[in-house]
Amino acid sequence: MRPQLTLFLLSISAVHAQQGKPGELLTAPFGPNGTWNLYQASKLPLSWTKAQELAAGTVDPAGGSSKPGHLATISSAAENMFVYSHIRGTTTWLGLTDNEKYPGASEAFSAQDRGWAWVTGEPVTFTNWQSAEPGDSGKGEDAVTLEEGGLWNDQPIGDKDQPEKRFPFMIEWDVNSPQPVPGARVIGAILPAQWPALEVLPDDEAKSGPWVCVQTLQLPGDPTMELLAKHLQDHWSENIPFRMTDTNFRMAMDDPSKMFGWIFTPGTLAGINFPGAVTNNFGLLARARLMIPKAGTYTFNVHADDGFALRLGGNNWKAVYGKGGIDPSDATTLCSYILSSDGETRGVIDLPAGEVPVEVFYFNGGAEGALQIMSAEGEFPEDGSTGHWRLLGHKAGAKVSWPGIAEDGWKVTIPAAGADRKETADKEVLDILLKVEAPGNTVSAGLESIHFRDPECARRTRFPDAAPFPADPPGPQDDRVILAEAMLVIPADGIYHIGLTGDDLAGLQIADQKWERIVRDASGRCARIDGDSISSRRTTNSSSQEIIGEIKLARGSYPIRAVSWDRNGTSNFNVFAAPAGYPARLLSKSKAGEEDDLPGLEVLPFKP
Repeated sequence: MRPQLTLFLLSISAVHAQQGKPGELLTAPFGPNGTWNLYQASKLPLSWTKAQELAAGTVDPAGGSSKPGHLATISSAAENMFVYSHIRGTTTWLGLTDNEKYPGASEAFSAQDRGWAWVTGEPVTFTNWQSAEPGDSGKGEDAVTLEEGGLWNDQPIGDKDQPEKRFPFMIEWDVNSPQPVPGARVIGAILPAQWPALEVLPDDEAKSGPWVCVQTLQLPGDPTMELLAKHLQDHWSENIPFRMTDTNFRMAMDDPSKMFGWIFTPGTLAGINFPGAVTNNFGLLARARLMIPKAGTYTFNVHADDGFALRLGGNNWKAVYGKGGIDPSDATTLCSYILSSDGETRGVIDLPAGEVPVEVFYFNGGAEGALQIMSAEGEFPEDGSTGHWRLLGHKAGAKVSWPGIAEDGWKVTIPAAGADRKETADKEVLDILLKVEAPGNTVSAGLESIHFRDPECARRTRFPDAAPFPADPPGPQDDRVILAEAMLVIPADGIYHIGLTGDDLAGLQIADQKWERIVRDASGRCARIDGDSISSRRTTNSSSQEIIGEIKLARGSYPIRAVSWDRNGTSNFNVFAAPAGYPARLLSKSKAGEEDDLPGLEVLPFKP
């Protein structure tokens, strides 16, 4: 075995509160064509089977429809946010199952895109699985839960020979009323139609920035964005406005690996320090104007810890991708309030040329926080759909030097996968990794880029148009290890951010080069630097790995290796890079070179 590869593989192998009162009736516009349904949160922990039986045996208590209830069904990101935010901090049953007892359901095993059915029989048009879920390993996990970050997981149904797990749930009645159901708390628009007027604007516009801001005090408990926005409005005269230079800020955050998004300033943490009072459980309203250079379609890419709502004058959003949604009661509001470390959302909107008012309502639920808003002309569903994202107010600089891969392309080695649905013991992981040196492996050479995923994986990847793994057999493969090797081409001396997305174990090596720091670690804080390698190991089904490291490289070529190992279920694997301060692109064959920089949308001072 090659000494560097041996060392590389050895190093990586070592490696909330209730929102709706229990029993309170809620009404929200998630029925067909925006009609209003009825909901009731329950903290009573039951098995899925007993919770669904209880819901089905409870007749509509307020809408007059005489319809039986059912466990909540979800048809959009907005409804997913609604259910999560009203039973938050717990695992919650949903009305989704692959139990053949229900019409349209069939055994799904680890498939995300087939076999699952809502108990109502309505079509499954929206899913939000954890990246490695469902993880049914033949043990019988026939029901779905809504868990931390609004993501879905499969759990035992508590019927026949399956274990009985007990969780809270939400009952839904399909009232389909054209108006809010009387007697229930109305879940309406997140933001008020209009904010009160500011009597006095803060001074030092030129020095302190174009954004005029007001924020709430820290509120007790675990308030929703809806309550924070109302509190700001109700206590408007008590707030002292202040200015902010831009909407790329962080607070109470000293570790760069906790950041998100693509923009990292060379040599510093991403963004400015938040100039307001640093608190938890607070809301912030920031307003300015954008200069739109020409009429057309634009995508706004927002990353927020914990959530946001964005409006651009009276213009309606056309489409949304990621964790967020369009407010069903106000099509001018793009929002994500799922309470997660990154409420990453991309909203598509048509804008006229000229000045457009912009307002963002940001909230932070706890600990550190951050906000980042970028835009690009056109429609871009994924974070990696374009390298043209720019922060609002970005000033175009000199040429931008993009790294790439030599014209020989990538070579990929994949040993035979392990036994289906058989978990691997930790002590056997290194033996599996070393299979990449065994004879008879599948080897593919001359590949354009490393951007693969299982066809069975229904979740979006960071980059569009992923290819199946080379020589990929049907179904998810357990114990799959994949090694990618190439020559990295650096067109100019500089600071670069290079990373990968993998599965339970992932690592990246640039031979004999020193990494400066980890700038993103979406692996549960498991990433580390070990000489010329960055790696992470988290052998659970909770999420895929994503690691980005910062490294100083001189102009030239360098051997690069990347590895990913998937313990079980579906997986994805990609390798990407960017000059520090710019959005990453896939590391692709013959793509190294210089390009002109692009400006962001110009930000003008707020006008009342």
